[in-house]
Amino acid sequence: MPGTTPTSRISRWWRGSDLPWDLSKYREDPEYRQSVREEIRVAVRKLLSGEFGTIEASRKLIRFNEMPEEGFLDLLAVFFNVDDASCAFPLGNVGQYWNTEALPREDLKIADVERR
Repeated sequence: MPGTTPTSRISRWWRGSDLPWDLSKYREDPEYRQSVREEIRVAVRKLLSGEFGTIEASRKLIRFNEMPEEGFLDLLAVFFNVDDASCAFPLGNVGQYWNTEALPREDLKIADVERR
């Protein structure tokens, strides 16, 4: 879409639908806020340790695009870009529905995104 960035597209996508976490509860409940932050820390640790690839980490982290902390959305920019570049890939259970001859080509594309 002209005039939109991956960030604005993702942000609009979450708006109007339920967030995967409760923003009101996040603001009001310190224990819940800590659990949400821990979920973010776990995803980042798994990315840094190599347990998650960049695509999987991106898909986990962009769910937190509505975090109220100033500057947090800017930290997610690279993950929005990775997700945007990989949104059509047959990851997870979706691959079972793909043509088996196409999967090796898609695996090469996935590996390319993961290397960048």
